[in-house]
Amino acid sequence: MREFFKQAVRPSLVRSATISFIIVAALTMFAEVTLVILKYGLSRDVLMTTGAEHEAEVLAEYLQLGPDGTLSLVLPQDVAHPFQRYPHDYGYQAIQQDGVIIASANAELFAGTRFNPAWNLDSSVRQIQRKSLTTALVMKRAEFGGAPIYFRITLGRDPADLRWWLMHDEMLDHVIVPMVPLTLAMLIANIFALRRSLRPLAEAARNAEAINAKTTGLRLETDNLPMEIVPLVVSINRALTRLDQVVGFQRDFTATVAHELRTPLAVLTLQLGQHTSAGNDSGLIVAGEMTHLVNQLLNVAQLEASTTDAFESFDLADMARQTVSRLAPLAVERGREIEFDDYGSPPILGNRDAIAAAVRNLIENALRATPSGSAVVVACGPGARLSVRDHGPGVPEALKTKLFAAFTQGLQNAGGAGLGLAIVAKTMELQGGRAWYENLADGCVFRLDFATPATSTAAADCNILS
Repeated sequence: MREFFKQAVRPSLVRSATISFIIVAALTMFAEVTLVILKYGLSRDVLMTTGAEHEAEVLAEYLQLGPDGTLSLVLPQDVAHPFQRYPHDYGYQAIQQDGVIIASANAELFAGTRFNPAWNLDSSVRQIQRKSLTTALVMKRAEFGGAPIYFRITLGRDPADLRWWLMHDEMLDHVIVPMVPLTLAMLIANIFALRRSLRPLAEAARNAEAINAKTTGLRLETDNLPMEIVPLVVSINRALTRLDQVVGFQRDFTATVAHELRTPLAVLTLQLGQHTSAGNDSGLIVAGEMTHLVNQLLNVAQLEASTTDAFESFDLADMARQTVSRLAPLAVERGREIEFDDYGSPPILGNRDAIAAAVRNLIENALRATPSGSAVVVACGPGARLSVRDHGPGVPEALKTKLFAAFTQGLQNAGGAGLGLAIVAKTMELQGGRAWYENLADGCVFRLDFATPATSTAAADCNILS
């Protein structure tokens, strides 16, 4: 659960980049709005002049040519309202090039000002003094039907707040409207580009999942990775090379030492058998335990070197029956019985020798655990399962969670290094199956569940002592 929460709070690169981009965009938009406010809000003259020019552009949109060829200016009520309600503050004139006034509102505001069509200016601004108030008189030229039309606009105290509405429109038209779609488009593009750039990294992560001690030599591709991530992947590949060397050395060393010890131990056991007196076979017992350990080490080395190429389809019951036959003399020697029951099982896909060694380990453990005079029962089936049952004390409570770990002994004073059940568990993992046990009222049963050839998949990790 703790790991889940760690994953949940772990920062996402895409999320961090998105939040950073949104913050930058918001700050940029705030700066633009601030600049507009500073430009128009701090200077009344600038805001007044800009407002007058804006009104001239609005009025020019309502010029009409009548049936008799005369020009007129027909304003909607919302545009004409400020000029009608505040006659001492707002005024306009629409004048043809020959000086003829097409339309006018509050003409007295233009008294004392002169209009000369010969100026032929696109726009001009004049400051006029009207009583105690300084206002701007703006002239702006527009084109209608190929002929110039001049608009003169004056704004006084601006009781209708036209200039502030102008600032609002200015922020909306030149800041919010262009920036919001642009920001969203850039945000989507950045997320898409970032996800696309990280896609090869996700592929590399999937490839890394397949790397284990059995896939030595496999390395992560760097061809399609972003340039910033390539050094990390190159370092990982170099680390994998070093790990391959360590694993190879460990595997070869274990196999070599175990192989070299087998012959001296065999000779030692033979000599001890010839010189050991009756009732004093402690030397033979020690030699036997050492031989058993060496054989287990060889099994470890063989497991680590095994591949799915060695898998074959075989009869599980036939393999188990042969293993029981080989161990029957050992059972008789120890005063135990051994039985085999076949309940029917499908063909098994796997390494026959490795599975036979695992079954032999379970039977040897059961022979040690079950009391003298009782029987060890090996059963095959029903289905893809093999079980080994004894009548011993069962698995102690303290070992239930770590019984299949390396160097764990299920019985006290059992001898050995505690590798047998670890080898069994790893063998089953490599075959795509599992090993488990169940304590009974009068003993314990170990079960091996196999995958059939149609569903068998070999597990990846084969380093059983890691």
